[in-house]
Amino acid sequence: MDDQGQNTSSGTSDAALGRPSAALELPEATKSALGRQRIALKSAMTDMEGCLARPVANGDDWLARVAAAQETLATALQQHIEVHEGADSFHAQVVAEQPGLAARVRKLQHEHVRDTADSENLRTLVAEAQTESAGKERAELLDQIRQAAGDLLVLLAHHRQHGADLVWESANLDLGGGD
Repeated sequence: MDDQGQNTSSGTSDAALGRPSAALELPEATKSALGRQRIALKSAMTDMEGCLARPVANGDDWLARVAAAQETLATALQQHIEVHEGADSFHAQVVAEQPGLAARVRKLQHEHVRDTADSENLRTLVAEAQTESAGKERAELLDQIRQAAGDLLVLLAHHRQHGADLVWESANLDLGGGD
């Protein structure tokens, strides 16, 4: 038995069982980058939520605000992905040092692909609405934009939770992030 009351006499390592053997030692620059991008993504999400909550009565003003918020959100999402993926990224370090968490990293990376596609879909809807003149078609597009943006925000909120869980499990680090 180890000091946590778990039987380790079987010779099976914690990593082989999917449990990290020791917390990652993240460089301060990595911790800082993770924290900055977490705050930036949350801020962009909050801005989009505020835009969506406004009345659509003046479609041009509402659409202009949503378009700007969409661009900010897309940029924050791309920066988030750059910090987490790549050769020297946080995800690479987790996989290298704690292979038992590799499936969780892959799940987060799949979420990145999904979220990027949903963000691009939102950008397409916004562009289409900006070229559509007033009428039923434009009103339907504005409803689609509100729905698509709201759905993206929900997915991103869950993704941030999954990412925070991975950071905590791998490095015993709570990044906070404007919550």
